Amino acid sequence: MPTKVQGSENAYLAASWDNLLCSNKQEMKLEEMELSALSSLMHDCLKEFDDIKDLLRQISCQSFDDDSGVHDVVVDIYWKLAHIKNHIVDSDKGFDELMQVLASKE
Repeated sequence: MPTKVQGSENAYLAASWDNLLCSNKQEMKLEEMELSALSSLMHDCLKEFDDIKDLLRQISCQSFDDDSGVHDVVVDIYWKLAHIKNHIVDSDKGFDELMQVLASKE
């Protein structure tokens, strides 16, 4: 479970990401769902990465004789990474569009 400090930092970072998107929204040729996917990517993935770090800490504290406990943690990590992967796939078009818009401003 992310700490209060991690949650505050994640909120700040996600808000910064949203500000970047909002400031470039007019130039991006995205449907609302594509923009939403690009926004939620950072919100959800930052939390998932914190959760993965917590799960890795659990592994470091577990006995490797406890195969069932280690297995459960590895399965949890897999599903967190799968969730992140889905966000990346869903936001692919948005990332391409954002990078093109930012590159055109250079």
